[in-house]
Amino acid sequence: MRGETMRIMTRCLVVLALIAALIGAPASARADMNYDENDGDGSKIMKKLGRGLVNDLTFWMELPMAWVDYFDQRDPFTAILWGTADGIVKAGDRGWGGVYETVFFAVPSPRYYKPVLDPETLFQE
Repeated sequence: MRGETMRIMTRCLVVLALIAALIGAPASARADMNYDENDGDGSKIMKKLGRGLVNDLTFWMELPMAWVDYFDQRDPFTAILWGTADGIVKAGDRGWGGVYETVFFAVPSPRYYKPVLDPETLFQE
């Protein structure tokens, strides 16, 4: 009885070790694939976090900015209608982009911590 229990436990350990090797091998093979060797001090990581926080706090400002942009080009009714629609879409993009960059600031995706939005923040042209 005791020998049979030892065999079962040994088989379980072998199976667990194989599963761990299969899961861990791809991760270790690509671990340094996307990291920028020139970011030794972590400045790109902190810049990504800063971009995310700024976009999280300022996404709502896309709406009035879209109104202003459309008022310069069209009549007031069209500006309010299309400016509102465009502002809501842009605010959603900036808000969710900010959430992504804030939550995943330490993940080098997109490659080398490049911004997911263009412009990076609302205040850049």
